Amino acid sequence: MPEPRIRGDFAEKLRLTAAALHCTSRKDLCARFRAVNPATQCDLERLHKWIQGRALPRSTQLYDDWAKVLGTERSGTWLIACSVDDFRAEVSSLFGVSVDDLRQLDAARSRASPGTGKLSLLGGAMALCGSFACYSHAWSPHFRGHLIRGGMQISPSRGTGLLATYTESLLGRRVRLTGDINIAGRSMHCHMREPDSDLPLFFSMFLPGPPVSLLCGIMSGVAFVAHETLPSYSRVLMVRCPPEADLDASNRYMERGDLAISRDLARLGVAMGAPDRLDRLATEFLAENMDQVSLGDLVALSGLLDEARIERPTASL
Repeated sequence: MPEPRIRGDFAEKLRLTAAALHCTSRKDLCARFRAVNPATQCDLERLHKWIQGRALPRSTQLYDDWAKVLGTERSGTWLIACSVDDFRAEVSSLFGVSVDDLRQLDAARSRASPGTGKLSLLGGAMALCGSFACYSHAWSPHFRGHLIRGGMQISPSRGTGLLATYTESLLGRRVRLTGDINIAGRSMHCHMREPDSDLPLFFSMFLPGPPVSLLCGIMSGVAFVAHETLPSYSRVLMVRCPPEADLDASNRYMERGDLAISRDLARLGVAMGAPDRLDRLATEFLAENMDQVSLGDLVALSGLLDEARIERPTASL
């Protein structure tokens, strides 16, 4: 049986395992162990102690299950006895994640609040923190056919929470909305509000694994620059930018065109392996799914139903 001195290493390796497998909870990680061995020792209570470094598995079978969960040809004995650096290198090779990215994940986890919770367990949620250039359809009728480039800042909040701040520059005014991020399974959601007007905006996104270079999903709300309320939704693409990128200063309406997105990202200092291909895929992603509901839709449809529901006075005798 492994010596107690390696409890800390085992706990760290489990956290790296969860992050590499994109598990968003300890329940998810337990499910991975049950999938390879329905009789596995890994349950929520034991896993909680293992990740906190307070205990080690009593049976060596758990380490063999662990090897199967990772899909490695290494033995369970090697996994528990190897150094954290060697384990990190093995995970990097298995999942195509660079060692540097895994080191950043370790650093993000160590900065998270101690105790339980998604941030301290996985680091994956903490890896969401940073600045993102946001591209979506312009909802304003005055800029129909354009894109709008906004900015999203994700930062640690109370306890193990995350706070999102979204900004757009609209006709010389900077609109800023904030809201807490909720993570559910493999998705993340954020209900945001603009303090001055209380206008809401809602994001629903895929939850990616580290290093979180990009977020994509849908956003919904109402057009801010319009003569009437226009409930709207569209796809949104968010690309991580270097910390020094000044997103607020360059947020704007953008014309669609060749390499418009990749050129904008280049100005922000984003490293791209294939700008032409990235721009094409981003443009194709944003070419679909933008819709609005107008007042005319309401009037035309409700008029037919209102006519039948309204009781009209009958002529008196």
